[in-house]
Amino acid sequence: MERRIHESAYKHGIGAADMLHAMTHDEMIEAIDDDKHLYLGWSADGAMLEVISYLPRHDLEVVVHAMPIRRRYLSRLPEPGADDE
Repeated sequence: MERRIHESAYKHGIGAADMLHAMTHDEMIEAIDDDKHLYLGWSADGAMLEVISYLPRHDLEVVVHAMPIRRRYLSRLPEPGADDE
């Protein structure tokens, strides 16, 4: 799937490489609705980010928001070691 970054995603100073890194090194992906996804993942330097994307077509995902994770999303992260069982 092709990924593009909309100019609005740069609002909080997160670079393109870190957005894409967070999406491919995610701890959680949640469907916000049929065509929007929330990723909680790691930037290349180890910062936890929230990234929101939408899918205008089946073969295209557009990042529209990226910033350091906010407190309200921390509870959505899996417990450490939860997938080790």
